[in-house]
Order: sequence, then C-alpha cells, then structure tokens
Amino acid sequence: MALPITAGSRDSPPQRKEYYETPLGKIKVDKETSEALCKITLFQGPRNAELQEHSLEMQLPFLQVVIGEFLLVPLVVGELSVKDYAEAARELSPYLDANTILVASSDFTHYGSRFGYQPFKENQRSNLKRLDEGAINKIIAKDFQGFLNYVDETGATICGTRPIGIILKMLPAKAQSTLLDYYTSGDLTGDFSSSVSYASIAFSIP
Repeated sequence: MALPITAGSRDSPPQRKEYYETPLGKIKVDKETSEALCKITLFQGPRNAELQEHSLEMQLPFLQVVIGEFLLVPLVVGELSVKDYAEAARELSPYLDANTILVASSDFTHYGSRFGYQPFKENQRSNLKRLDEGAINKIIAKDFQGFLNYVDETGATICGTRPIGIILKMLPAKAQSTLLDYYTSGDLTGDFSSSVSYASIAFSIP
C-alpha cells in the first residue's frame, strides 16, 4: 500500500473513486482504508482541492515503475495546526506496516521574482544550497518542530511543508534517514534568477 501525502485543503467529504490512471495503467484505490479515514473530520475535504493539485499525480508513475501493482490511499493536505499534525500522525500510524510506503510529494525552494521570493540576489547557487540544506538537515534529524520553525523563520517556499511535517511527526526514534539526491533547476538550465530546488530523502525502519 502507498499513501502519498500532498498539499491542498479540506471542507466536505470527497467523491469516491475506484482507481487512478496514468499512461502506465490503472492504480486501484484502497477503498476500505480511504473510507475509514473519510469518517474522521480531519481527513474530509472537497474533490476540487485535488483537481487543482498535481503533486500526487507526479509520484504515481514512479511508484508504478518501482513497485508495480499496489493499493493507493491518496491524501491531500491543507492548513494544519500543531494539534492537527498530532491527530493526523495518530490516525495514520495504524495503517503503516512493513509493506507500506508513505510518500510526501514536495518541491523545495522556489526562488525568483516570479515566485515572489528573493531573500538574496547574489551568489544564488550557494545561497540556495545553504537555505535548502537548513531544511534538509532538520528533516534528516527528524526534527518536526525545528523544520516548521525553520520554514517560518526563513520563509522558504517549500510547498509540501505540511505533508513533510506529518511524516516527521510519525517517524519512530529508530527510523534512519538518507539524503538520496539534491539539485536545483538552475543546475540544469544555468539560470539561477528563477530556480526550483529538489531533494529526495528516504526514511527506513530497521
């Protein structure tokens, strides 16, 4: 089972769907788990929140290639209080076992005037790396509150801050972290005046 957690909002119960479809085929939704979660107020939200959000769909082809067939529990995350993080972690934890992958889909820093975020205008590559590493280090350290504080203090435009926060809240002390990769779009285009950062971090429980 895979539970990708993405960004979005909540209001009323979503429409029920049997599967998601990508060019690689259909992915069956775990309706039993989804229905159980939808009975909890925190997990209720409008269908149109997901229609305007693409981060879930970005992960599905990768999961299809790596895993093959699996059951999907799609979650779209909106605004959360500290209490909401704790509740989300508590309600999701019983569904995690050795056959479950929990995925938080997120870009890292969106830098440039088009994103309304320019905390520096010189040495963009080195400053972006320093900014991103501050958040990455908090995540690797499984520092839930430290990560949220860092984003608030720096204004780092990490769009999946809340889904990442939920995972950090759920991780047991023995979970081990690994930074798999980090780069920016500027590394590919050579233009750091408008750049988006990307980091891949994996957690495993021995």
